[in-house]
Amino acid sequence: MRKRRLGCGVGCALALLLLALLVVIRGLGLPLIGGALIVADPLRPADAVVPLGGGEPGLVRQGDARWLIVTDSEIDLPGIHDSWADLVRREAIWQGTPEARSVAAPDIVTTTYNEAQAVRRLVLARGWRTLLVLTDPYHTRRARLVFRDVFVENVYGPSAVQQQPKA
Repeated sequence: MRKRRLGCGVGCALALLLLALLVVIRGLGLPLIGGALIVADPLRPADAVVPLGGGEPGLVRQGDARWLIVTDSEIDLPGIHDSWADLVRREAIWQGTPEARSVAAPDIVTTTYNEAQAVRRLVLARGWRTLLVLTDPYHTRRARLVFRDVFVENVYGPSAVQQQPKA
């Protein structure tokens, strides 16, 4: 009986130690891991901006980019009959982007890689040389890797991956 209590005491102490370690890791480790996912280049003027996942923080209106590229993906929402690209374009126009300055990339995309390929085709067809890629902060490292992989030629590569501001 005495050994069982000693075992419970050691087990409880180990459980408390593990719990304390998890609290420390969560408090210190997770922000470090999250911070490793976030990258951002300085904002520079570009030929076009492509916001991954929609939204556009006024970079065309402010003159940081000449064109807004919208990509299209399937949406399956009751009562919504517009395409994703149309919804994003309409929102950008409502926020002040000139209607004549938005263009849709070809094809319906399902992944960031598909999106980068569609954007690359448009960039090459238009002769653009610089591109701003906007995305949520925790997606910036992945988006940068994907777009740099797809835009092999330095001349056509994205000039920056920016964080998309939260509304």
